[in-house]
Amino acid sequence: MDFYTAIGLAGFLAYLISYTLLQTGAIDGNGAVYAMSNLAAASLVFVSLLDAFNLASALIQVSWILVSLFGIWRHVVASLSDGGTQPGAQQAEPIPVRIE
Repeated sequence: MDFYTAIGLAGFLAYLISYTLLQTGAIDGNGAVYAMSNLAAASLVFVSLLDAFNLASALIQVSWILVSLFGIWRHVVASLSDGGTQPGAQQAEPIPVRIE
């Protein structure tokens, strides 16, 4: 197995584990953990495309990267506006996104 295939498989596993954790309720779909795991998965799969480029797959991975970065940004802004989240403290409400 070559390097790029191994990286792509790691990305696949990251997607699978992340989605499984979401569906089992182990992580929150609006939380930073889910966004970061999707960012990692998409980045790994994107790197694997450097060896065998596929435009459609590259566009999907770039989209996931951008959406994940936005989700992480939202989480950081919400945490900062709440003065930081302390263990056991109530989390800030997610920032609503208005698309007009």
